[in-house]
Amino acid sequence: MLDKWIERLIAFVGMAALASYTFGILARYVFTSLVPDWTEEITVYALLWGMLLAGSLLVNRDRHLSAGIIHIIMPRAAPYLDRLGLVVAFAFCVFFTWQGFKLVQFELRLEEVSRSSLQAPLGYVYAVFPVAMALMAFRYIQKIFFTPIAKPSEHAAAEKH
Repeated sequence: MLDKWIERLIAFVGMAALASYTFGILARYVFTSLVPDWTEEITVYALLWGMLLAGSLLVNRDRHLSAGIIHIIMPRAAPYLDRLGLVVAFAFCVFFTWQGFKLVQFELRLEEVSRSSLQAPLGYVYAVFPVAMALMAFRYIQKIFFTPIAKPSEHAAAEKH
């Protein structure tokens, strides 16, 4: 269920990026009196949000970064090292969730805005970072506590498919 909402949000921001960039191109070449300076900014922010939110989906679908060579070198220890890697990744995400919240709070206190005529408060733009990291931390918790440790033979069979 959460995946569907995240996929829809990613699709929405992707469409917003496409629409913004297309409008910027049309305005530049067709409606020369309308050339806005904010279209590229919206495009970059939307793509940033989409990419960071996709991290949670990648973790949930086992498409996150992993050291596959461990399964070849040390097949018996690999499942346990995988679990250790999940714990380290979880700690990383928790740390950056916390740092992201601090960044957003700092930016909102500074009241810093973007340089274009849009004048978007950067605190809201940066809010995707703690949100994305918290979503990934949640997925790592699911992997750590609710996914059984695979036996070496199961892991090898799963890698062949």
